[in-house]
Amino acid sequence: SQATIQTTSDRYFELRRLFPPFNAVRPGYYNPEINIYRGYWMVKWFEEEFAHEEIKIANGDTQKALNLLNGKLDKIPPGSEGLILQPFWGKELLRPEARGSIIGFSDKHKKIHIYKAIIEGIGFALLEGIERIESKSKVKMERLAISGGGSQSDSICQICADIFDREVYRVQTYETSGLGAAVAAFVGVKVYSDFEEAMKNMIHYNKVFKPKEENAKIYREIVNRGYKKLYRRLKPVYKELEKMQDII
Repeated sequence: SQATIQTTSDRYFELRRLFPPFNAVRPGYYNPEINIYRGYWMVKWFEEEFAHEEIKIANGDTQKALNLLNGKLDKIPPGSEGLILQPFWGKELLRPEARGSIIGFSDKHKKIHIYKAIIEGIGFALLEGIERIESKSKVKMERLAISGGGSQSDSICQICADIFDREVYRVQTYETSGLGAAVAAFVGVKVYSDFEEAMKNMIHYNKVFKPKEENAKIYREIVNRGYKKLYRRLKPVYKELEKMQDII
């Protein structure tokens, strides 16, 4: 599963030269977006590689195993006690040489720290996407809707709100691609006269997560003093690793 930050705009703009936005289903609008290619697939990766104990406790039910892990997230402080992760387990479109990395290990770190660092690392990368969209669109994102499998966890939603330092909200279903298709279909068959009417009647707020000021402050420090510097420092190493693909 990818992790994506996307917006809808009535103005055409490119987040990077020659990277055009998608046409939105709503006529005259566009959907510029930034993707983290492997994104929340990394949760599946962690589950398969490190969550054997939780899967055993959950009698093989992987969703229950993830619920057990998510229930431990709040016990680890923001920043995973110094562990910072770049979530580039797959090719990154804007930075194709980037690789995944975890830095900051010490003897106090346990596997739940790695799990939280994954969630935070995805959030940091999405925050970079938010900042790029805001820079190119000249419009500030005041709040964000969150959907997909990870949004079923209150803890993950709160971490996102804290990292983004913005309100994050869920609607009535985490399967919002299907909900969006239904909205378009109901407009198409004239149940509703336009998208505004359809959205008003078909999309309902479920829960809002407000950023916790102290956590948001910590994350700002981590992003600016740690996370953003990592890629710049490691870029030469990533390029060397690419050159060594035939021997490693």
